[in-house]
Amino acid sequence: MRLWTRLALSVALGIALPAPAFAMGTEPPADGDAKPAPCTETDKSKCPAAAKPGDAAKPTDAAKPDAAPKAADCTETDKTKCPAKQGFLERYHDAVALIDAHRYEDALTAMQALDDGSSADVINYIGYIHRKLGHMAQAQMYYEAALHMKPNHRGALEYYGEWYCMMGNLDKARQNLSTIASLYGADSKEYTALAHMIAETAAKTKT
Repeated sequence: MRLWTRLALSVALGIALPAPAFAMGTEPPADGDAKPAPCTETDKSKCPAAAKPGDAAKPTDAAKPDAAPKAADCTETDKTKCPAKQGFLERYHDAVALIDAHRYEDALTAMQALDDGSSADVINYIGYIHRKLGHMAQAQMYYEAALHMKPNHRGALEYYGEWYCMMGNLDKARQNLSTIASLYGADSKEYTALAHMIAETAAKTKT
């Protein structure tokens, strides 16, 4: 081989070729903006939902507290014994306050609005108001209704005894007084009030 040919070959082998952009076996970095392959399902509802920007950082909703349980309805037969939350007791006490203020017409309206036939207290008070208004027949009807519902109702025993005094029947009034004494004692306020009215009535009628 000629000398110049050998020299040319040596020069050609000694020149380094440019390195490829990526080494053998190395893949280019993933493209963060690359779009997922389009869904080919005929039923698009089966395609995975595309993630929205910021979805990964969105916190899950905190569990909501359970709703407060609904208060059970009062099962007392006498509604005056129900909790005040039902509003009955407030209206009952308001009606009693009207009686104490001698506003009997207003008190009658208020008590009648509460009367559903379940409370001997309400029925007794309606009888009392009727007596104060001079409605003696209505008063008697309500007193007897209260005592029919609750035979030992101390208020009805007293008020009905007072009704008997006003009607001049002291024997019946004294029967009620005796019943109060046996059930609640001679030191009870009902006994004291009825005994006082019997004594006053007896003094007036000499009975």
